[in-house]
Amino acid sequence: MNVIHGTPKNDKIKGTPGNDIIIGYGGNDRLEGMGGNDCLIGGPGDDQLYGDEGGDILWGGEVDNSTVYTSKDRDKLYGDDGDDELYGGGDKDRLDGNAGGDWLYGDDGDDTMVGDDGNHTMYRGAGPDNMRGDDGNDMIYGEAGDDKLYGRQGDDTLDGGDNNDQLDGSAGTDTCIAGEKLKSCEQ
Repeated sequence: MNVIHGTPKNDKIKGTPGNDIIIGYGGNDRLEGMGGNDCLIGGPGDDQLYGDEGGDILWGGEVDNSTVYTSKDRDKLYGDDGDDELYGGGDKDRLDGNAGGDWLYGDDGDDTMVGDDGNHTMYRGAGPDNMRGDDGNDMIYGEAGDDKLYGRQGDDTLDGGDNNDQLDGSAGTDTCIAGEKLKSCEQ
């Protein structure tokens, strides 16, 4: 396992074909895992993280905004505080926006997406997904596949899209569209 350290400045770091831990620290960093099962940690700043091949863990960092991408393997993506963008790949990914107003894109595969605190927007691709907004006013789009969408707290919009979807608005005044099984939906 290679450990690669950045600096407090703006870094562009590429990993190796093997397993890497890449830490960006401060600055607006671009971290690329390349092959292997990598762990990329952005740190403070507006970071871009690319997992590439392998089962990767991508952590956007602290406070600021991050953009996190992955590839076709099972990956875990974490946004942390700030307004983050997380892009899943073609397998079974977990995307966790944490606090902030985040955009989560599931792509293909059976994904789990969690918004946490803040107002989140979530989209998924093909395959059944489990999507949960938590606190804030969330917009959750299931699109194709048999999805489970949970608004939780806040005034949420849940759109199941095609196929057999379960929509649960929970607390707040929620709008549910194109769902076959509806619960706690006021509109």
